Amino acid sequence: MKRPAGFEPGATPPPEPRQNSLPEDRSSVPKTASVPKTSIAPKTRSPRVTRVVRRAEPQDTGAITVDLSEVRAQHDRDKPVREVILPAEDLSADLSNDEPARPARSRTHWHAQWSPRRIAQSTAKTVRDAVQQRKKAERREMKRFTSAARRRRQVAAVVASAVAALILFVAVGAFTPLMGLQTIQIVGATRLDTAAAVSALEAQKNVPLPVVDKSTVEATLKNFSIVQSYSVELVPPHTMLIRVVERVPILAVQTPDGFDLVDPVGVVVEHSAGRPEGFPLSVNVPLDPASPVFSAVSEAVRALPADVAAQVDTVTASTQNDVAFQLRSSGVQVVWGSAKDSARKGVVLKSALAGLAGRPVTSINVASPDNIVFS
Repeated sequence: MKRPAGFEPGATPPPEPRQNSLPEDRSSVPKTASVPKTSIAPKTRSPRVTRVVRRAEPQDTGAITVDLSEVRAQHDRDKPVREVILPAEDLSADLSNDEPARPARSRTHWHAQWSPRRIAQSTAKTVRDAVQQRKKAERREMKRFTSAARRRRQVAAVVASAVAALILFVAVGAFTPLMGLQTIQIVGATRLDTAAAVSALEAQKNVPLPVVDKSTVEATLKNFSIVQSYSVELVPPHTMLIRVVERVPILAVQTPDGFDLVDPVGVVVEHSAGRPEGFPLSVNVPLDPASPVFSAVSEAVRALPADVAAQVDTVTASTQNDVAFQLRSSGVQVVWGSAKDSARKGVVLKSALAGLAGRPVTSINVASPDNIVFS
């Protein structure tokens, strides 16, 4: 081939004139059209190139270098086409997705990449990565085989923490004034002098709630006979709540210095100088809880309806079978008899008093509730 004037070896040959490039209308190019020899690289055994390898020369204002895969079918497949110059307006849209050309790597680059120093560094890095992977695998295996032991240690730690917290709480509450008793409350009392009871318990003030002496509280409340039972409730941080159940008096007993109110078991609930209102006065009734007479009188009084019991003035009994009542307003004598069927006798007596109201009656006998006798 004849070389153009001024052509130096290794230099890119000058582009062919404009008329040698492909026409703008690609459809008119026959399939057997040949490409100018000046735009085809020398034949080599390299693989097919599918990227741009050379741009158009400045004087080729109407053409650019494009991907050869677009025109591969137009050339002989046995001839490895390197580059083709085509009009820019026809293939500008196809070039928008072209990949950038990879820079050529020289022989010096490959020598530097596989130099002994680089190989040693790569080997060292590979060894370090392998050691790290082995350590990670060992740690995973260690965690898997020691999971049960870790759970046991966690449970033991939680239990120990709970026990320590409980001991600390008890110690602080029992031996420090942080939970000292400051307030004493008494509920459920009507006849009990609550001020006197609270004053009697002043010795327990400032004592930590967990160590309040309940035996001392019991001994103090026993001095108040009206208290039948009680319960103590400690309300943190500074309160003691006492719930009391009072004794219910049923009889008034005359004494040398006044009158005593007694409950069904003969315990003196209250003492007064004058006769208390609303309670029958016992006459010749022994004040002994173990006495059958007192037991029969107590049961008979408790069986009376409330409105009837309010009319009773006195109650007498010499034996357990001859209990009798004297009504206050009418003066009617009620013969009760024994304590048998006391509940039924109370209902019958209330009905008889309602039916005999306004009639001159002096005695009503309910000893036999089925056969009432009055006169």
